[in-house]
Amino acid sequence: GNIETWDPKFVNPRLGDYRIAAGSPCIGAASDGGDIGCFAYGAEADVVVPVVEVAAGADLEAALTAAPDGAEVRLAAGEFVLSREILVDRPLRIVGAGRDKTVVRSDGKEHRMFRLYHFRASLESMTICDAVGTNVIGLAVFLDEGGGLVRDCRVTNCRSSYTSQICTSTLSLSTFGVIQDAVIDGNEISMLSKEGKVVESFYGAAGVAIYKGSTGDYYTKGASPHLYRSLIVRNRGTAFFGNNSWAMTPMLQIKNCTITDNDFGSGVTSSRYLEIRNSIIQGGYALPARGAQLFSVTDDTSWRT
Repeated sequence: GNIETWDPKFVNPRLGDYRIAAGSPCIGAASDGGDIGCFAYGAEADVVVPVVEVAAGADLEAALTAAPDGAEVRLAAGEFVLSREILVDRPLRIVGAGRDKTVVRSDGKEHRMFRLYHFRASLESMTICDAVGTNVIGLAVFLDEGGGLVRDCRVTNCRSSYTSQICTSTLSLSTFGVIQDAVIDGNEISMLSKEGKVVESFYGAAGVAIYKGSTGDYYTKGASPHLYRSLIVRNRGTAFFGNNSWAMTPMLQIKNCTITDNDFGSGVTSSRYLEIRNSIIQGGYALPARGAQLFSVTDDTSWRT
């Protein structure tokens, strides 16, 4: 038999322990009378995710460096201050105590805060704020082409300066990156050159930008950055950006998002295909670029230009 529609009652799936617990419907339910699943009831533990607890104010970079691959790194409630970029290029789940409880701040100097370069790297349940930089792609978080996840985070009060035709943004998505259940608000991009003139060709977003990965591989097979259930609001500068030369991903998906009340509009573009479902987009535009195809905009999506 197979268990498809109810809880198999694992011992502790959050920590990677997928043995079946007492009272599981999997016990004795196999066609041969045995247990369903790869672990019989009572089997020895096989895979348990290591947990690393990090106290508020601790050296976050050192804690992440010391954590084993596959660990869940739990950040306590309180503040952490980053003095330089942290690269996460291996499987680590970095989890705060809650969006309003764990706050990771920049030290006020110009640098990116996080770059994720692994499909099992994630930042979850925290506020990321106060980043400052000039012509930086993904100033707060850059989800590089290796993938990565930002979930249940607030990204706020980041200040970018844009002085040349280089993409700059508060968050950047590339190839396999995912932003989910996020609030991106109160960020700003200055579009003035060093001489105080407005930069004519603007490639940037105070919210989220789609951008090529660090190796410049636009056409990664199966690449599909996702923006799910997120609010992008009250940013000074376009809320969302991706154009024909910077956003060469096969499919961009925006689902159940609200993008509104941003000072310079809520632009949404993508090369090749753009799928928007169940979303509210107000101001700016929502168009595929470079003759690309608008793949799907459902009737339950509201947008206004």
